[in-house]
Amino acid sequence: MIHIHTGAECTADELACVDDVSFFVLQTRVDLMVTAGTMYTIVVDSYDDFSADLFQLNITETSTIPADEAGSCSDGTDNDRDGDIDCFDADCISASACFEIGGACGDGMDNDGDSDVDCADSDCAGYGACLETICDDSMDDDGDGDVDCADFDCGTDAACDSCPDVDLMMSMATVTGTTAGETDNRVPSTCGAGGGADVTHLFTAPADATYTFDTEGTMFDTVLYVLAVDCGGLELACDDDGGMGTTSSLDVDLAAGQTVVVVVDGYRASASGDYTLNISSATMSFGAPTTAGDLVITEIMQNPRTPDTSNEWFEITNTTSSTLNLNGCNISDLGIDSSDITSDVVVEPGEYFVLGRTSDVGFTPDYEWSGRLSLANADDELIITCGGTEIDRVEWDGGTTFPDPNGASMNLDDGAISHTDNDTGSNWCDAPLYITPYDGVNRATPGEANPSCP
Repeated sequence: MIHIHTGAECTADELACVDDVSFFVLQTRVDLMVTAGTMYTIVVDSYDDFSADLFQLNITETSTIPADEAGSCSDGTDNDRDGDIDCFDADCISASACFEIGGACGDGMDNDGDSDVDCADSDCAGYGACLETICDDSMDDDGDGDVDCADFDCGTDAACDSCPDVDLMMSMATVTGTTAGETDNRVPSTCGAGGGADVTHLFTAPADATYTFDTEGTMFDTVLYVLAVDCGGLELACDDDGGMGTTSSLDVDLAAGQTVVVVVDGYRASASGDYTLNISSATMSFGAPTTAGDLVITEIMQNPRTPDTSNEWFEITNTTSSTLNLNGCNISDLGIDSSDITSDVVVEPGEYFVLGRTSDVGFTPDYEWSGRLSLANADDELIITCGGTEIDRVEWDGGTTFPDPNGASMNLDDGAISHTDNDTGSNWCDAPLYITPYDGVNRATPGEANPSCP
């Protein structure tokens, strides 16, 4: 401590007394205007009986007092003599030393001396330590007082996405709503920017038809897109300004009972407000696959442990954004095996569709083939032809390069779902051991997305 008195007596009038410069600085500094020729007594004192040691007393003359604290915001001194030191002085409000930033936002200290620690300090907004990165653990991970979905950081997190927002069921009526106050949870992949708030609508097609969705009557710039099955599904169609002005309009073919998610989005962050979603339909018939790779063979059960004669099956997936009708297609090998599809067999976009040798292959397949067609255990071929165009084929070799499973399917790796990648044996494997047998005996994933190969 330092206390200063007039004259030569320690008991004379005390002009100043200072303990610590600040909470963090235990040394002492006294700034005092003095008069030339006047005697003063300067006392260097200890805070208590236990604080005693050598000391150094520095006396420095300052000819002028700074007008403000700016430029000296981290020296522990009240440079402008206004009673406020460093970051507690309003002059230092913009000084870098008075911001709680970066790595200082998670150290448990009030680094800038403004009485706010870490994420409670507005300076730390947006820094990694002050972001709620886990939005479903019932904890305030960033210490800002907001838990999980109540935290602005979680606005676009899947855990806080209530998609779909509206269930239209099979309603063909005009729908109205607003995106105002909603968040920007998703972005279209094939058109527009989609930077605004969005609202999702679950729609189930009441009949086979071409459905038109549009936002005519909406005053802000919309982006409209349709997702297969659910909010994480394949984007079937997307439109930005295909309607009147900045409204959107698109057509999509849907089968009866097919479920999609229709998203009304804003083109940019400022594009939001009341919207109108119009739904209409026209009778249609689904087309057949026309191009190699429209369908991909993804899984083959050629050697089940239960009798081959009744339990063989294979799986295909529709890689297009359109519903396909296999009526008129043919399944064959390079020998005499052949089976024609003579009825409507509809495969939706992204669907994993199973064709079986009988109506009960340990489960009920989506389609039971007829005619002479069997899948040899050792080496054989599976060829799909539609309208004279070969859509896909797989030629397995009984273990030379392809797997040779027994009681498990040949599984195409989920990263190789194409009509060219499935030509290569190393892209296939026995259905992984962790897969639960679908009938208690045979291991596979019929009708589901394929797992990765080990």
